Amino acid sequence: MRGWLLLVACSSLAAFPGALLTAVYTFYAVEESPSWLALSAIIVLPSFFAAFSKLWGFLADRFEARKLFILLGWFSSALALIPPLLEPRFETVFVSRVVGSALWSVGAPALTAEVMGVKKQGTRLGVGRSLSNAVYLAGVACAGALYDVIGIRGVLAGCLAIYMVAGSAVAIAYKPDRGGSAR
Repeated sequence: MRGWLLLVACSSLAAFPGALLTAVYTFYAVEESPSWLALSAIIVLPSFFAAFSKLWGFLADRFEARKLFILLGWFSSALALIPPLLEPRFETVFVSRVVGSALWSVGAPALTAEVMGVKKQGTRLGVGRSLSNAVYLAGVACAGALYDVIGIRGVLAGCLAIYMVAGSAVAIAYKPDRGGSAR
């Protein structure tokens, strides 16, 4: 149960920068986009990679490596924030948005499976999703103000820090509950 609470807390905390990035990347793209096509692509392409989540989920279960897949998705998508943090141009923001989403899809199904577990799936997933949704909405609610006050670099730096702290907590302290998270 402690492992599940840690996973839910960390994944819910990660929902905040997820919301910030979605909104802030959109704000930045609207301001800097060279065309309507590019603007549409930066909004739509990240969703395309969700289709690959099924493959990553299958592989995580096949190799009994859910935690590894969670951490790969978590840290690699966080590291995708570094290029636009160093040089915020439309091109680096565009690539970071698309690549970061693609990389997050590596761990997302394993994370959901671990949160659900085998016992009390509805309760566990319901609590996890409710908390994540509340934190996500808080991120959306303050995205505009944060973007105005600290700019894209400040938001990216804050998101990177949150992802790294939460991901490190999962890497260090989370032990999969074989009884509650088995296939």
